[in-house]
Amino acid sequence: MERVKGHIDEGVKHAKRHWVLVVLLLALFAWVAYSYVQKGVMYSIVHTDMDAVVGFLQRFGAYAAIVFVILVAVEVILAPLSPLVLDIAGGAVFGWFWGGTLAVLGNIIGTAISFLLAKNYGRAIIEEHIDPKHQQRFNAFTEKYGAYALFFLRVNPLTSSDIFGYLAGLTAMRMRSAVIATALGVAPLIYIKTYFGGEFVTRMPVLSLIFLAFGMAAVLIVAYMLILIAKKKIEKR
Repeated sequence: MERVKGHIDEGVKHAKRHWVLVVLLLALFAWVAYSYVQKGVMYSIVHTDMDAVVGFLQRFGAYAAIVFVILVAVEVILAPLSPLVLDIAGGAVFGWFWGGTLAVLGNIIGTAISFLLAKNYGRAIIEEHIDPKHQQRFNAFTEKYGAYALFFLRVNPLTSSDIFGYLAGLTAMRMRSAVIATALGVAPLIYIKTYFGGEFVTRMPVLSLIFLAFGMAAVLIVAYMLILIAKKKIEKR
């Protein structure tokens, strides 16, 4: 009887956590939508208005660093929203070193959240459509190679995408491995953008759009190649 009661209590706690998360996510999406419609900071991020983002951050004074980290984390959760303007604005407001460091911190927080969302709520959908034996084999493969693959995908500017945080959550990879691989992978490009990015965007906006288009195409190609490699590995076992 006590076991049954324990399971019921645990189920109630899980349901409460689930609804709390749902409410928080709905509140986040509502704020993002409101900010965009009202041409707030999210509108400025989407439309690469660096001056507006810089002005928004500067209004918060001593709390600007906290606001910046939150914005970067939100951008990661809303993948594949481009982080280019945020990284550059961070460099303009906080300097290349602290701007880059805060951006990396925001990426760590955002990746951890997206990983947990995929791990706790996305995997159940996949398990309904994939044979359990194939799942176990694929999990073993990604657990062995996943963190290295994630690092190389994130360190390459043509393949780096926040979507990989969600994909990592659908594998057997540990969150710590995913977060470390992401942090080490994105850090070099982030510091480059905080140092040189302003010149790139303000004087060559067309090149930045081309860069983004090629990056998105490369992500799709690499993801497809990884799926083929994983499939071949599974078939050989």
